[in-house]
Amino acid sequence: MPVDYTSRDPRFETRRATPYNFERIFDLVDTVFETKRTRAAYEWLYRANPSGLARCWLVVERSSGELVACQCHFPWPVACGNERVEGEFSGDWVVLPRLQRQGIYRLCTEVRDSHPGQNRTVVLGAPNAQSRGALKKTGRQNTIIGPLPFARLPLDITEILRFRSWPRGAARIIGTAANSALDLWHGKVLEPAGDIRIEELRHFDSSIDMLTYNCMITPSYWCPHEADFLNWRYLQHPVNSYVAQVAIVDDEVSGYSVVRIDNKHATLMEFAAFPERQLLVGALLRATIGVAREAGCHTLAFYATPSWRFWHLFRSVGFLGRKSEIYLRARCPDRIDVSQEENWQLLPGDKDIG
Repeated sequence: MPVDYTSRDPRFETRRATPYNFERIFDLVDTVFETKRTRAAYEWLYRANPSGLARCWLVVERSSGELVACQCHFPWPVACGNERVEGEFSGDWVVLPRLQRQGIYRLCTEVRDSHPGQNRTVVLGAPNAQSRGALKKTGRQNTIIGPLPFARLPLDITEILRFRSWPRGAARIIGTAANSALDLWHGKVLEPAGDIRIEELRHFDSSIDMLTYNCMITPSYWCPHEADFLNWRYLQHPVNSYVAQVAIVDDEVSGYSVVRIDNKHATLMEFAAFPERQLLVGALLRATIGVAREAGCHTLAFYATPSWRFWHLFRSVGFLGRKSEIYLRARCPDRIDVSQEENWQLLPGDKDIG
């Protein structure tokens, strides 16, 4: 749908991008961020998303024809209860250094927001400290959600103590004892169940979709991660390393989890199971912890909105609350309740997609 609104600054033209413009966007993002994202990562993010191509807005300097800024959103699955909602995740927003702090952001946003579809689109984002400051300056701090509750589960206390500069001998003695105690506690809280089989998964198929809906749906806002999304988000990621597992009962997939492995740190990205099936939930969580431990990770991190249904279990297992710097943003002009934290279920899989 065309946009009639034009830039109020005659020096610049603001327009929607086409896939033909993606290469210029990639170069601009690399230049401004002073880093090189692999072309495979760009292609994955901008073109391979099963929900559609990246939706980008360009700011072009008329005198030189140079691309000086861009704002990119990526199609994202969003629902309110059973209702599917148009959704996007805000990503690469950059301005050439020579034009920063000159109102380019506002120019681009004015044109973008004039598009009729923007009023009904739920836009999520992960604003850093600088972005949160900018939102506050412009009176849009009410769109910020967080900080979200954040916790870490210690997996190898010996290595954690060494990292904190404990003497090697003391770290080994105390860490070994603490690791044994933690294992015993997990064995008590997460009772094994002989009829539940846990397997690593290399590909999600559509049979997982109904399980996702039944286990993850909330009365308000949530992000339904269907099979195509899960494959793209994790198993087809060109850079990051993820391990997916499924819990199988009577040859039927009854739960799944996804863990990101990043050097010596792990993050639980997805965890789907019926809360009332306590043995299955326990078996899946125990296997998930095992994946992180076998990968040599020292901790397993997790964060979610306060409404997350398994927070009580996670804390009982030993996930320890830590100071959180995890913020998200949600906005939609047609939905005034979308920016209220209590109306959302959000997990790590709904953040940090680059």
